[in-house]
Amino acid sequence: MRDRKPGWRRAVVEEVCGRENCQQVEYASITWICPSAVRELTRRTRGISLEQMMKQLATYLRGWKSYFGFSQTPSVLQKLEAWMRRRLRSVIWKQWKRSKVRFANLRQRNIRPALAAQTAGCPHGPWRLANSPALQSALPIAYFDSLGLPRWLDVP
Repeated sequence: MRDRKPGWRRAVVEEVCGRENCQQVEYASITWICPSAVRELTRRTRGISLEQMMKQLATYLRGWKSYFGFSQTPSVLQKLEAWMRRRLRSVIWKQWKRSKVRFANLRQRNIRPALAAQTAGCPHGPWRLANSPALQSALPIAYFDSLGLPRWLDVP
C-alpha cells in the first residue's frame, strides 16, 4: 500500500524541551505553517497601517515563540526571522508607493542621495529591493525592534 507520492520525505522531528516537559515538533510546522500565517497577516491588500499590522503580527509571533522558543535549531529560526524582516521591508516599500516618497523616506533615514535615487527609481519589484543595501540600512533590525516585532532568538 503506497499512500505517499514519489520523492516525498517525512518531516524531521525534533524534541523540544521546555522547563518541565518535552514535546516533539516537526520542522514542517516551523518552516511552513508560520510563514503562511505571516503571509496572511502581512498582505498588501488588508488596508491597515503598519502599526496595526505589527501589533497583530507581534501577538501571533509571541505565541509561536513560546511554543518554539526552546527549539535546538537556531538556524531555522534565524532564517525565518530574516525572511519576516525582508517581507516587512517589502510591505513598507509598497506602502511608500511613488518614487518621490521613496526617495524622501530613504533620505530621512540617512541614505546617501545617490543610493537613495538609484533605489527609488529602480524598476525591480519590492521583494528584490527588500534585500537591497539601501533598504537594509534604512530599515535595520533595530527599526523592527522599535515597532514591537519580537525576536525568535534572545539577543545577548
